[in-house]
Amino acid sequence: TTSIKEKPIVSKFFFNKKIINNNKLLFISRFSFQSPVWLYVYKTSLIKNNNLFFEPKLIFEDELFNAEIFMCVKNFVYINERLFSRRIRAGSITTKKINLKDNLKNKAIIIEKLHDMYISSDNVLKRKFILSRIKVIKKGIKNDLRLYTSI
Repeated sequence: TTSIKEKPIVSKFFFNKKIINNNKLLFISRFSFQSPVWLYVYKTSLIKNNNLFFEPKLIFEDELFNAEIFMCVKNFVYINERLFSRRIRAGSITTKKINLKDNLKNKAIIIEKLHDMYISSDNVLKRKFILSRIKVIKKGIKNDLRLYTSI
């Protein structure tokens, strides 16, 4: 089965085509952060110059990758337009049922890596942003466990 996501994600925190700096991005993102990587378009040089990559075989890697990008981007522009169509297909990582053990293991790895980023940063806004991401993931773990125990 194939479906197309029709509408762009709209944010009440960002103004269309207005450039914002890293400090404002980190502040706003504590309240309005979407982790799917397909929501963003990054310059290749930003990724290469900061030696960023997706962790092989890590589920939910978008959460970590986007947090790393947000930590090093200087400026950000929100464009409220659909720039591509997302195809959802059966058997992909986004539609595959993940067992609880793998789910928790991968989220724990991401929390550990975010914690390392937190420890290595002396920027208050970056630290607050990272803490907000850790809290969201921990909340997701609690929800996973609650759903699992209710089965």
